Amino acid sequence: MKRPIRRAAASAVVLTILASGAACTQRPSMMARSPHGIEDTPPSGKGGVIFTATPTPGPSPTPSVAATVVVEPPEPLQLAPGFRASVYADAVGPIARLARAPNGDIFGSLARDNRIVVLPDRNGDGFADRMLVWWEGPGLNAPDGLAFWGDHLWVANEDGLVRFPYRSGDLAAVAAPEPVVPLPAGGRVRGRPLAVNRLGHLFMGVGASCNACVEDDVRRASVLRILADGSRTSRYSSGMRAPSGIAIDSRSGEVWVTDRARDDLGEASPPDELNRIGPGAEFGWPFCVGDRRPDPQLGAGADLCAATQPPVIAFAAHTGLMGAAFYDGGAFPSEYDGGLFVASHGSDVQIMLQAYKILFVPFADGAPTGQVRDFATGWMKPDTRLWGRPADIVVGADGALLVADDAGMRVFRLFYSPNATPTPPL
Repeated sequence: MKRPIRRAAASAVVLTILASGAACTQRPSMMARSPHGIEDTPPSGKGGVIFTATPTPGPSPTPSVAATVVVEPPEPLQLAPGFRASVYADAVGPIARLARAPNGDIFGSLARDNRIVVLPDRNGDGFADRMLVWWEGPGLNAPDGLAFWGDHLWVANEDGLVRFPYRSGDLAAVAAPEPVVPLPAGGRVRGRPLAVNRLGHLFMGVGASCNACVEDDVRRASVLRILADGSRTSRYSSGMRAPSGIAIDSRSGEVWVTDRARDDLGEASPPDELNRIGPGAEFGWPFCVGDRRPDPQLGAGADLCAATQPPVIAFAAHTGLMGAAFYDGGAFPSEYDGGLFVASHGSDVQIMLQAYKILFVPFADGAPTGQVRDFATGWMKPDTRLWGRPADIVVGADGALLVADDAGMRVFRLFYSPNATPTPPL
C-alpha cells in the first residue's frame, strides 16, 4: 500500500535550506537525523564523489564446460550473436535473487514464500539436478539478497540481516538463522540487495518507504556497509530511492548500484540509474532526480542538487532495473570481460518494450564506455504479452549467466555457443 507523501515535511526542509542560504556542500540539510546510532561514512572528496578502491586480485580461472542438456525456453528469446538460452531450473516459485556458493551451487531466495532454495548442478550438464529447500519459515521475513562470506550464508530479510552457518557443499541449513543487523521494514520499496567484497565488507541496499518524501529513518534510501565481524555498520552512500542491484567489480573493488527512480512524474521521467558509489556519496533523492535536476515537487534548488553525484548511466524511465553482475567467468568472448550485465524487470507504471530484458554495459579501464546493449530480449512480445520478468543475474561456475525470472518462476541459463542456430526473429 502506498504511503502518503509528506509534502509538508518536505516543504519545510526545502524552505529551511533556501532561507539559510546553505552552501552546496551542506549535506546534513538533505538528510534525516539518525536515532539508530548508524554511522555516516565520511565523504571522500567534494560531494563524496572521489573514491579510490582497494585493489583486489582478479578471479581464479574458470574452465569452460560444454552443456550436455539444453531445455528450450517455453518461448523464444532473442540473444546476442553466438549465444543460446536454456532452462536451468523450472517450477522453482517466485525466485527473485541468486547467489553462487563457494563450491558452485546456486542459491535463490523467494521473498513471497519466505524460502531459500538451492539448485545444484553437480554433474555440470547445465541443468539443475534438483531443487532443495535450504530453509523456510522461522527467521525469514521476505528474504531477498544473498551473499557468502566466511563460514556463513548471509541473507537480507526485509527487517534485518541474518546469517546461517555454511560449510561448502551444504544442501540444507544446519541451524536457524542468527540476527545480525536490524532494518526498517514495510514501506514502498521492500527489496534488500546484498553483496560482499573480498575484504568481508557487506553492502546492503535499503529502499525508501515512499515515492518521494523526507524520511524519518536515516537507513532508508541508502546503501549500508556492514563489517562481517559485526564491529561496525555505517551508511555508506545515500539519496537513492530504490537501490535494487549491487555489483562489486572484482578487479577494482568498486561498488556499483542500480537505482529505480520515483514514479508520478510522467512516463518519460525520471530515469532509472546506474551509480558508482563511494564513501559518503549523496545522490539527491528525494529533492533531486536524474542528472542533478531539482524534483519538480520537492526540489530544493539547483545549488543543492549540483552538490550531489550524478548517475554514471541514465536508463529509460520505469525500466525497473534490478540485479546486476560483472562478468568474470572466462567463457564469453573477450568483449564481455569485466562488463556489467543488468536485469530490467519492468514496471507497473508503464508497459514498455524497452524493459523486460537483460542489458549489457561494456566497461573499459574500470568505467562504462557509455554504451548499453540488449543482450537477451523476448520476455515481452510486440503485442505486450508478458511471459517472464528477469529479476537477478549471477555468473555460474562454468561461466554461463543464470537469470532468475520471478514471474515465470524459473531460472534461465544463457551460454556461449558460436555454432548454435540463431533464434528465429519475432
